[in-house]
Parts: sequence; C-alpha cells; structure tokens
Amino acid sequence: MQNEKGRIITFSVDDEVAEKLELV
Repeated sequence: MQNEKGRIITFSVDDEVAEKLELV
C-alpha cells in the first residue's frame, strides 16, 4: 500500500509528530 496520497498523508503525520516532539 504505497500510493502518492498515502505518502503525502504519512509525511503530514510525520510533520505533526515532529512538531510535537520538538515542542516536547
């Protein structure tokens, strides 16, 4: 399951998680 939309969603989640990790 590796679709362009899937990858974009994964990157979006990574960005959000990265921001939360940076905040912590």
